[in-house]
Amino acid sequence: MITNCHCVSKRQALNSVAEGLTGGAKLTLATAPPHIILECDDGWKITVVKEEIPTRDSVSHIRLIEQADRTKYGADQLGDLLNALKYFFAFAACTYCFPTVVIGFDSRNRPVWGKAGRFVMDWLPPTNWFNHIGLRTGAALEELFPKFWLKWRDRRDEIVAIIECYVHSFAMRKTGIANDAVAKSYTGLNLLASLQREKEVSGSKYIKESLSDYSVPNLSTPVVDRIAKHLGGRRRQGPDLLDRVRGYIAHPLEKGTPVKVKQEPLFYLDREPREYLYLHDLCQFYLEYMFLAYCGVTYTDHRPLLESVR
Repeated sequence: MITNCHCVSKRQALNSVAEGLTGGAKLTLATAPPHIILECDDGWKITVVKEEIPTRDSVSHIRLIEQADRTKYGADQLGDLLNALKYFFAFAACTYCFPTVVIGFDSRNRPVWGKAGRFVMDWLPPTNWFNHIGLRTGAALEELFPKFWLKWRDRRDEIVAIIECYVHSFAMRKTGIANDAVAKSYTGLNLLASLQREKEVSGSKYIKESLSDYSVPNLSTPVVDRIAKHLGGRRRQGPDLLDRVRGYIAHPLEKGTPVKVKQEPLFYLDREPREYLYLHDLCQFYLEYMFLAYCGVTYTDHRPLLESVR
């Protein structure tokens, strides 16, 4: 209530000034453009402002990167932060978000450094964790980035590998390579389970443990039940099925001789490629919410799976 009254009193004061202007002068009040502020415990402050005028019919943003206390920083420090922002926004958009132009200014506001980047258009984002959350999406990014940055400073290379699996697998699915997309996404799950334990692990057992530790639903869906039944699997939990399918994709031959492709996956999955889409979506679901929980952010409301969308 104090903030509201304070804003009203300021507006009244500005209106009084406007009424006193003469000679054709006028005062126009305009609302601030939509923006978010990403702040870190080490002083970084990134302000992301949505531009009012679209660029080539697409939404564009301007980012102002500074230290909160206005201290100077070098190009190497900026480079690491820009790389972190690239992967941070890639996790939100499921594609890489490159800055088109980067300009560095000195303490006198003079441009002293710069580089030009890519200009990518025509991207339709998937239904993922980010565009499903119920709260204001900007608030979600403001909450997540400081925690992401802490993890980034400690495990930069591993986080890059995980997000690359997430982004690359969706690009593969988009171009029609859904089977390999499942394997790529599952690799990201294994990386994340290993990162949680601080040692290399492999297999559905550890993924199920990570899902439980992070309170992410270990889904047994109608599609999982159906595919597991067709493949003759006894275990019908999502990670178990994904592990078996990943094994088929990476190692399609039966053990022994003569040389022969594994028959159940060949006759069911490869002849029903839509099933790979459902499996990939489930794997990405696990990867999204496990990574959020690894960073320290949890949501009780999870996005719907592709198989439940009609």
